[in-house]
Amino acid sequence: MPIELFWDDEAQSVILAEFSEKWSWDDLYAMLNTIKKLSEERQQVFGAIIDLRKGFHLPGGTIFNREGLAQFQRLLSLNDDGKKGPMLIVGMNSAIRTVFEAVATFDKSLVNDIAFVDDMSEARKKIYAMLQKMNQTV
Repeated sequence: MPIELFWDDEAQSVILAEFSEKWSWDDLYAMLNTIKKLSEERQQVFGAIIDLRKGFHLPGGTIFNREGLAQFQRLLSLNDDGKKGPMLIVGMNSAIRTVFEAVATFDKSLVNDIAFVDDMSEARKKIYAMLQKMNQTV
């Protein structure tokens, strides 16, 4: 499978998504729908670690074309219900990080719970701290 989903912890509070080199937009939306379905069934907001270390590509080759920008906008609009948990992205290339930083200058709320990290240990440390902080404020 192009995108594999696993629970990262026994409490099932963090989902780990491992991307292979080749995935499609349909694969991505299927994964996101699975996570949303789990969240709705359990009435729980999950944290997510997105592992791109096996290689990252964008379907169509770039986000800087009509399709890529449309897909990026679609992704940002998926959180209409306000139930998005924190997301740590491991292994993202600098070009995509730049896009997120540009988006943040216009509307920080779209990306304020997304962070980029270099390795899994850093991702796990940060995601569990973010979830703990989020649960303390509820």
